[in-house]
Amino acid sequence: KVESSDEVNSDDDLKVFGENVAAKNQNISRVDVSNSDHITVAYKHHGRFLGLFPVTVVSETTVQSASDNALEVRVKMPWWNMFVTGTSDVQTALQNNLNNSSSLNANFTASAKMKAQIAETLIKALDLEAKVEEGTTVEVR
Repeated sequence: KVESSDEVNSDDDLKVFGENVAAKNQNISRVDVSNSDHITVAYKHHGRFLGLFPVTVVSETTVQSASDNALEVRVKMPWWNMFVTGTSDVQTALQNNLNNSSSLNANFTASAKMKAQIAETLIKALDLEAKVEEGTTVEVR
């Protein structure tokens, strides 16, 4: 039972980690750590369509190694997200959060443990951004 990046020591552990994280967090639809050059997390954001009707928007956030060995974040949202309030600019917030994480490097081929650490940091950033979008008071440590 691999639930933390600290417990990941192999590609098999990494696969189990991705499955367990998705099962444990109700906002995560999918964690894909199988690709050698990127990690993708499908995440459920809660907002209001036209500011009135509650909706769930699923984003696909991909983190990959950029040419300058930094982490590059891409977020795909549905086209109709422009009509949803409460799902602000997730991509900028995530990019800033990951860039400020000194423990991460963009070498995706380094180890399964590094991929798990990147996925774990991405999920924490998505959770934090979701709380900010919902207007929840967040204590940063």
